Amino acid sequence: MRRRWWALVVIGMLLPAVQVVPGSATASAPVISAACDQNVKPGYYACFAERVVQPNRSGTASRAAVAPSGYSPSQLASAYGFGSAPSGAGRRIYVIGAFDDRNAASDLAIYRSQFGLPACTVGNGCFQKLNQHGATSPMPIFDQGWAVETSLDLDMVSAACPACSITLIEANDPSNNLLLATGEAKRFGAQYVSMSWGGPDDQYDAPSDAAYLSRTGVFYSVATGDGGFTGGVSYPSTSPYVVAVGGTSLTPTPSGSRAWSESAWSGASSGCTSNEAKPGYQASASTSCGGRAVADISADADPTTGVAVYDSSDQGWEVVGGTSAAAPLVAGIAARADAAIGAPSAYPYAHTGEYNDVTTGSNAALCLSGVLCNAGPGWDGPTGLGTPRSIAALGNPTTAEASRCTGNLVNNSGFELGTTGWSVAAARIHTRHRLAHTGNRFALLDGTGHTHVDRLARALVLPKGCVSTLTYFLRVSSADRSRIAHDKLLLMVNGTVLSMRSNLARGPRYFKVTIHLNRYAGRTVNIKWVGRENASLATSFYLDDVRVTLSR
Repeated sequence: MRRRWWALVVIGMLLPAVQVVPGSATASAPVISAACDQNVKPGYYACFAERVVQPNRSGTASRAAVAPSGYSPSQLASAYGFGSAPSGAGRRIYVIGAFDDRNAASDLAIYRSQFGLPACTVGNGCFQKLNQHGATSPMPIFDQGWAVETSLDLDMVSAACPACSITLIEANDPSNNLLLATGEAKRFGAQYVSMSWGGPDDQYDAPSDAAYLSRTGVFYSVATGDGGFTGGVSYPSTSPYVVAVGGTSLTPTPSGSRAWSESAWSGASSGCTSNEAKPGYQASASTSCGGRAVADISADADPTTGVAVYDSSDQGWEVVGGTSAAAPLVAGIAARADAAIGAPSAYPYAHTGEYNDVTTGSNAALCLSGVLCNAGPGWDGPTGLGTPRSIAALGNPTTAEASRCTGNLVNNSGFELGTTGWSVAAARIHTRHRLAHTGNRFALLDGTGHTHVDRLARALVLPKGCVSTLTYFLRVSSADRSRIAHDKLLLMVNGTVLSMRSNLARGPRYFKVTIHLNRYAGRTVNIKWVGRENASLATSFYLDDVRVTLSR
């Protein structure tokens, strides 16, 4: 069992003013509050969201109407050069958090609507929320602090990759259950995982790496923490299998080709661990560390230059920072860059020229450890190699564009997660292994023996420039032995019938149906199955393994 101790750290904020509009300041120092309890018992982890305390507002509606402060998605795209990158459509980012954010879906909808981002809902298959066992219920208990963390994570993933789908996996509590939830993402085949939490490293790190993180082809974006240099390093950011994301203070500048400037944020954790060996990819960096050093890269994390976040359980619209903001932002950029190839954790060190080198600032009031706490040319502890100039920092744009037409757009293809991602009207999701095509579950339409209509549907965005092919497996069982199509199953796309099967297709086995959707490229499609049954002789339509695969 991993043992953890996370001590309460009081960080003196070096920047004197809170931004109400990004880059501007008031005359008084801001009040900064950690969203989650930092004084946690051994075996537990803290989240790294730092919120700017706003005057109390009453009523969800009034708080939603307040104009958001903090950086917007377009400002972050300008700062880190990902605005014109490939969209990332077809990729899914997994966010790992603790406790249940009961308003996650609705808060995410408000954020995305405010900034003109495409809807990402359970209904259209973009967003899903699971417990640590990968199921839709039961969910953990609610916790307001971790709800702020979750809102920050979901909003920053959305800001960086609006076309990406999102899976939120919620651990029962901020204990080792967070690692179990991370392992569940691994089981689902996740390629991009955002983790904005941690605890002090110890001798159990290497076994935890082997159990939960050592999977080739997964980009784990992990926050380094908000304790500054004196707070020590935190696991899992010290794992050699992750990209450890530190923090900067990001401010606009009136001149210069970039129009932004950055310095090391005073709260960003950094340092050296003796519990993890120095990874080969850090051999070329002058880290002054015999083991694993953090950070690898960085992004905006200073709450006084923070990002806009919406959380209805807290302050509504608020300004939030911490390395918890930087990690999901980097995860989103990585997804657009197609970074989950080969050894993702090593990729930044092979592309050092693609980073904004942060050379000013420190995360220690008195830094006696040189590069581990002072920003400077090349690698340094608080900011790593620097911040991304574009997605080329985390992947090859040409490769990303060429490879985005891959994968399956349909999450929960085999209904193993019940109705997650699907809109269901009377159709039933059954658990009977012997009747499923694969797995344990399938969708059943009709089979009542009386006049009846069932519907099963979902909405998807088909990427422009890709070949989209819908496939599904169907089995028809019918008591109607006539040669007349009395009972019918229609497949409709945006209201047009593309396929029809009836009781005449009855048989003992599943068969595969293939429908080409190329005419809908670049559009949102509503894919719907409608089962129509007459007044006698039941016909059952069994549907399983629904996929929309992308290719060139």
